Amino acid sequence: LALLRLTAPLPAEHTTRLYRLAAPHGPVSMYGFPRGDDGGRWHGATLVAARGRDSPVQLRPLTPEELADDGFSGGGVVDHATDQVIGIVLSVDEGPGSAFSYMSPTETILSHLPQAAAWTDGAEAVDPRLRNRAGAATGRLDVPFATELASWFRGEGWPVLVTVVPA
Repeated sequence: LALLRLTAPLPAEHTTRLYRLAAPHGPVSMYGFPRGDDGGRWHGATLVAARGRDSPVQLRPLTPEELADDGFSGGGVVDHATDQVIGIVLSVDEGPGSAFSYMSPTETILSHLPQAAAWTDGAEAVDPRLRNRAGAATGRLDVPFATELASWFRGEGWPVLVTVVPA
């Protein structure tokens, strides 16, 4: 990631802000410049799930032709439900049969470039109390704990006891 300083500010109508989205799922669009298309184009995708270090989010293209190409890296990803930029395109699976692209969500961007918070809207995706002690000093998310907690809230992986009380 890089933060660039422009020689002159853009007019307000030509700027955009990042948006924190606590539960990114659903349809998105990404803009990029694939080889041979200097004008750029929009591709559609569906957010799948966060995975791995730094929580990149998998993007499943709507059609095979909409798999993000190298020219999409660094481009914004727009959530259809909010019409907000919720991250940037990172990369594409390598090799034949690639099926996914990846996005760095706003929360991850802010963990590397905290000064970008000045241009960010939306509530913090993770409650600060869910950060581990070691991560508290660096502000890093305790991903395994947050993932386990989110799974628990979804009712996954934990035995659920149901008590029926006769009326």
